[in-house]
Amino acid sequence: DGQSNGYEGCDANEGRQQRLEAVGTGATKREARHTASARLLALLFPDCKGMVEVKAAAEAARERYAANKALSRQSKRTLSLGGNSLSGGGKREARRRKGETSGVNDSSLAPFL
Repeated sequence: DGQSNGYEGCDANEGRQQRLEAVGTGATKREARHTASARLLALLFPDCKGMVEVKAAAEAARERYAANKALSRQSKRTLSLGGNSLSGGGKREARRRKGETSGVNDSSLAPFL
């Protein structure tokens, strides 16, 4: 059927869009939302049998996404520290390194810390 691209549950039709819908019922609105979310998650991983497998597959996908994002950020940081400042934020990066802020003092951040 579809060619493998290295990710479980994905095929060569990666660019294809499909609308998924799920309805959840429960004693409370919150419980109904959780039920609907669980059903949607199960639709995203059709090869899994049972919610335990669905949760494991979703967690693995989340970890792959986080690893790819971290790798992307690291490669961008490496490029910007290479001297050419390909990111276009050379002055902003220099101010950040010196510890300067753009009009925000530490006392205004106190409620958020």
